[in-house]
Amino acid sequence: TLLSKRCTVIITPHMKEAQDLFSSSLKTRDVSSYLTDAVNYSKKYDIYCILKSYDTLLVHKDKYVFERYDTPSLAKAGSGDFFAGMLLGSISNHQRTPLSLFDCINFTDNLFHMTASLLQKKKNIRLIDYNDLYEQIKNM
Repeated sequence: TLLSKRCTVIITPHMKEAQDLFSSSLKTRDVSSYLTDAVNYSKKYDIYCILKSYDTLLVHKDKYVFERYDTPSLAKAGSGDFFAGMLLGSISNHQRTPLSLFDCINFTDNLFHMTASLLQKKKNIRLIDYNDLYEQIKNM
């Protein structure tokens, strides 16, 4: 179980998954509404929680950051899997940087959304897939 874990745990639930995890009656896509539930869950299990919707809420115990993005194009097409890969790559390198794990996660999320925002403007598209993200980051 999460209480007997032996490693750092990072979860990235979408809103419906967050409602189930937190046993919440909230029915909103506004991640900031889940702050109290996310903080309590993170404290209980000592985990990092990245709630993703139109915005992002990153929580680890009492520390949190709320980021407002305008990247609805990331709603489908494997972008969450791409983000998970970016996150794993960043985390595997974070000990070689002055960043804390919390800041490393936040940096990766910002890079992900900044890339999507650039693509939305550049390509004037409503849906961005992982190939678009990969090509944009590769050429930055």
